[in-house]
Amino acid sequence: MQWINNVEYDVSLLVITNEDDFRQIASVAFQLLSKLCELTQEAVSYQLDIFNLTKFISVNVISKTFFESQAVKTIITFKQTIINSFKRSLLLIQSTTQGNTLMSYLLTNTVLVAAHPLEYASYEDYIYDYDRIYNTTTNESCGCIETRSCFQQPAIYSINSPYYDNHYYCYVSSNIALIWRIPGIYVGCYIVDAVLHSDLQCFYDQTCLSSLLNAIQYPLNNNVTLLNSSLTTRYNTTTTIGELVQNLMIEQWNNKTSHEFYFNTCQPQYCTYAYISRSTPIFTITTIIGLIGGLTKVYKLLIPLIVRLIRRYIWWPYFERKLVWSNNIVAPVPQAVSVSPVTVGDDKLATISI
Repeated sequence: MQWINNVEYDVSLLVITNEDDFRQIASVAFQLLSKLCELTQEAVSYQLDIFNLTKFISVNVISKTFFESQAVKTIITFKQTIINSFKRSLLLIQSTTQGNTLMSYLLTNTVLVAAHPLEYASYEDYIYDYDRIYNTTTNESCGCIETRSCFQQPAIYSINSPYYDNHYYCYVSSNIALIWRIPGIYVGCYIVDAVLHSDLQCFYDQTCLSSLLNAIQYPLNNNVTLLNSSLTTRYNTTTTIGELVQNLMIEQWNNKTSHEFYFNTCQPQYCTYAYISRSTPIFTITTIIGLIGGLTKVYKLLIPLIVRLIRRYIWWPYFERKLVWSNNIVAPVPQAVSVSPVTVGDDKLATISI
């Protein structure tokens, strides 16, 4: 829809037709729509550059399931941050403009009248400003001094024989007739609020779009692409521009996370795991047998070594000490020994005397 930047504003319409004539704001409204699209793209691009500099740090390598869940949470937070930031900036501009009662360039919130303070008096002219009143869709009057949310469906009027009024110092039309009202589009106190309150249903209908382009005197031979309502989209033809802006004019977010890339980037040196299971009777018996068999092998290795150590450091030193002590004992030597036979009956016995 690049054609919207080529719509020119005819300042003469400001004074010769009704305040709800869409041609008064058509050029600015279309340019604002184009600018909103650019601003949302810039906001997303800027935040994406910051997001891509964010590092995901973990002490240990995490599982694929946990990694994907963390990635989803991070992306949701990122998207909501962009949306909230853009909404706050736009709301700040709207609130500041309305709070300071700033006058719209196209006088959409104020009516200025140039006239003499006293009729037929030779005083300088005065400029009077009045609150712009709109008729809402429920035929209720809404004043811009009270709220900025005054919206009225715009129309296209026929302008016949405009002339210059010397009393009010402006052009007026002698005969203004309603031709048709534009569906889905609104005018209001401020063009920003009116555009956000509007939708694009007229740009899906060839008859409506052709009539609109003809009314704003845009060359019909130029290439103007009609919006395609048959495309699969989460929006519909009556979705407001404000809702599109709140979603940053994004149809779908394409998220792609790779646990494999994360795993390869971390390059872990080793991995450990633990599992918890309940022992069965067979497993318990097998474990005990395994322990007994293992202890037998341990005993075969340790007992000979322990015996050698005992013999070397305990038994042999003790034996050597006893041997040395027994060698130092001195026995008395007898002076004389005599043997004499003794006869008892028929037997002979020998006696020893010292």
